Amino acid sequence: MGGAVSAGEDNDDLVDNLKEADYIKTPLIERVFRAVDRGRYYLDGHKDAAYRDTAWKHGALHLSAPCIYSEVMENLVFQPGVSFLNIGSGTGYLSTMVGLVLGANGINHGIELHQEAIDYAMKKLDEYKREAEHFDDFEFCEPKYIEGNCLHLPPDTRRYDRIYCGAACPPEYETFLKMFVNIGGLLVMPLGDQLIQYKRVSETQWETKNILPVSFATLVVPESNQLDSNYVKLPELNPLSLQELCRFKIRAKIREKLCEEHSDEYLQQHYRVKKRKKKEKTRKNLRNNRIRVVPIDIGMVILGTFSEFEREAAEAAELAEAAEEEAAVTEVVESAEHSDAEEVGGYSSSFSASSSKDADRLEGRPQDCVASGSDACLTKMDEFHAEGPYVPFGKTEKPTGSDSDDEMDSVDEATVFKRPNYIRDRVQQLPVPPALKQYLLYYRSK
Repeated sequence: MGGAVSAGEDNDDLVDNLKEADYIKTPLIERVFRAVDRGRYYLDGHKDAAYRDTAWKHGALHLSAPCIYSEVMENLVFQPGVSFLNIGSGTGYLSTMVGLVLGANGINHGIELHQEAIDYAMKKLDEYKREAEHFDDFEFCEPKYIEGNCLHLPPDTRRYDRIYCGAACPPEYETFLKMFVNIGGLLVMPLGDQLIQYKRVSETQWETKNILPVSFATLVVPESNQLDSNYVKLPELNPLSLQELCRFKIRAKIREKLCEEHSDEYLQQHYRVKKRKKKEKTRKNLRNNRIRVVPIDIGMVILGTFSEFEREAAEAAELAEAAEEEAAVTEVVESAEHSDAEEVGGYSSSFSASSSKDADRLEGRPQDCVASGSDACLTKMDEFHAEGPYVPFGKTEKPTGSDSDDEMDSVDEATVFKRPNYIRDRVQQLPVPPALKQYLLYYRSK
């Protein structure tokens, strides 16, 4: 299952593609998808497929396609403090993202059939807490996993606010799994060839919604002689210790203070650490060339309307447009060079006469545009930043490489923001013993 969106070069590209395809719809879900790098959950030697919209399985380890996880996160409508059960928790990728939403007061449990997968998930969880760049941007509800078969839970098992089942439910067990959902809660699971959202309205009433067609492996049904013995016990519900509560509170206060000090700039760092502006022509070609599924008879009619002459004319017009754009850019550069040659006292006459409005537009722009003072150059930079807010602070790097028009993955401009770890810096300034600082930082190595 998968393949609904284009492959990405990295995790941010993957999230961009999921947003463009309307699988990711809300800012919070976008944040957590960017904060948890899918590539971290692949084995070495398999990471080349990490940012494709495809499922992955290796032995007992498994990951669903990114488009599936997007729909699951959106349709479970997570809120801070709710309880969550992940049936078939696998590598722990989904449970980690959910933990960023649930916060300090949530419950995050997973049940997995294979102990090998649980060991792997715990290893990845430890790596995430120690090394993930965005870990300090959230209060994390750490997942707890238990080995066992979800169809071997006792009937009096506690209920949860949100449940996801990562394998197809046998029809005869549909009612059994729905028992564990609280009134007002949500269950998302595959049944037949559909991923379905169930909302429990009362003890006996349900609202259902088909999300999308899917193909999942089926849950393993226990042997008949095991059904009434050796039930699986889910993790215990233990209250947080006073130390843990204090850590959450201190980190929340630091984050609140940072938001006040840095205002929008700090909040912008939550959403994207990398912004790219790809060539508009490339994006247009990708949209035009995207395969659409239509009936054969209609397809033949559509194809018949396009003659070879029309194709050649369209290509010629596109080449002419590209030549005009190149000529315009050349004219801007030559004008800037001529202006620089006539500088008086470090400023060109045209730039010194610019209005205060143009001065505002220059703020935060690259130095080549500031030096030239060309109105066309300023307009070009305004177009470049029109896609989103410009973040002026932090170290920036501009990668080099070809931006040829005939390269599908060409990049016009790219800015990679190396965001500082504000919370770590602020904790290090606290007048407390080093051991307490390490505890507040979850003993993170980076």
